[in-house]
Amino acid sequence: MNKLFFCLFSALFSVPLFSAAGTPQEMARAKELLSNLESSFPVLPYLPEDYTLIKMNGNSKGGVEANEADEPVEYVWGPKGFDMNQIDNPDYVSKPIIFFVKMPGHNSFKEDMEEMLKELKREFPLETSFFQWGEHSGVALTMRVHLDKVCLAYVDLNNKNKERLLFRLFYAEKMPFGNGNTPSPEVLAFWKDFLEKTKSLN
Repeated sequence: MNKLFFCLFSALFSVPLFSAAGTPQEMARAKELLSNLESSFPVLPYLPEDYTLIKMNGNSKGGVEANEADEPVEYVWGPKGFDMNQIDNPDYVSKPIIFFVKMPGHNSFKEDMEEMLKELKREFPLETSFFQWGEHSGVALTMRVHLDKVCLAYVDLNNKNKERLLFRLFYAEKMPFGNGNTPSPEVLAFWKDFLEKTKSLN
């Protein structure tokens, strides 16, 4: 389901104990949502209280790692009890969910983003904005792909491997892909809050 986009962006680009200065409640919530993502990414994602971490594929060790085939492991933040088997059913997907995956970079985050945006602007109508989660820089992209609105964000992990996280908003599509689907104002507000209110725990 829509794995086209992870393939698209991995073609353009291709974690240990959690330690940060949040409250015990914030730390517990961050660990629940980020699993074993390394301590170099101490943030608390801004998500509804009933959202949790769901792993889609990859190994069984937990955390944002590569599977045995060296393919990125994809995760979802969604409501507790969300049935991934129903993800293509727009009548079931009543709340927005967020896919995310750890991706390798080639150069610095800034250089890779500049090159990626240059390439994308040749192909799609594109809007960009920039944000900061503590020491972690991010860029958000909104574009029309075959008439559908697609919302993505990249966040720099600031590690020696030049890795970054790719996030994608998923919302109920009322029509087949490519026929002008667009998120509702409520879903766009959910995405905006996630980008702007995710909190650094440094």
